[in-house]
Amino acid sequence: LYAGGRVGALQLPPEVQQGGPASDSQTLQSRVGRLERDAIAEALREAGGKKVRAAALLGISRPTLDKKIEEYGLAVERGRRGEDGR
Repeated sequence: LYAGGRVGALQLPPEVQQGGPASDSQTLQSRVGRLERDAIAEALREAGGKKVRAAALLGISRPTLDKKIEEYGLAVERGRRGEDGR
């Protein structure tokens, strides 16, 4: 969704901006990868960057979380958000 009058190239999703057939960007593996990456990023935000808490939210071990963070090139930012158990 875009509130502007015209949709420019920069408002399109990255997979559309990059071009190529839609089937390449819609494989099961790429969809699962995006979903997993987004879930990990969300858990890290919710946990305020605390990896132990994020791993618990995801139901995985801390070493597994570390591997996934490295695999997806995610940045872990420590913050106050989520420290109250939300």
